[in-house]
Amino acid sequence: MGGLSRYNVPPKMRVIEPDDQAVTPSDFQIRVKYDPSDINPTSINIAINEKIVQGKLDENHNQLVVPKIFKTPPKQAVTMLIEAFAVRKNGKEVSDKIRIICDPESDQEDYIEYWEFKREDDTYWGKEMKAAAGHAKRIFNSLQFIALAFLLLAVNAIVTQIFMWITGNPL
Repeated sequence: MGGLSRYNVPPKMRVIEPDDQAVTPSDFQIRVKYDPSDINPTSINIAINEKIVQGKLDENHNQLVVPKIFKTPPKQAVTMLIEAFAVRKNGKEVSDKIRIICDPESDQEDYIEYWEFKREDDTYWGKEMKAAAGHAKRIFNSLQFIALAFLLLAVNAIVTQIFMWITGNPL
């Protein structure tokens, strides 16, 4: 069901990446794993590039599967935004997004470099990236304050020298 968050709360619903990314486009399928105790599987909707697609329910593995995304393998790079939405039993909506980039021109012999998966911002990994960006911004702001402090010290020293020169009182 995906990775655990830092608070050890497993996600209630998650678009899962292939176990082995070395799959050909004709074998690629979208799988959405859900928690049956909290999510009604009939409420799950899957959208590819904002177009709703139908999936097959696999209640044995608690998954909704959309097989055969590509009827024919793509000849050039393709990007897909896959979104899954569901309604929890308490009435709240839960969602997960993942962007998949398929580049058949990168390596046609083996498909190891074929796929690239990027989580979108409202998932755990997206939140981690937002947190890292926040830390970087705070570090940058701290460095700005330190540089400003040195600049103010330099201006203070120059103003003091000018004042001493005008009054004729050397240090």
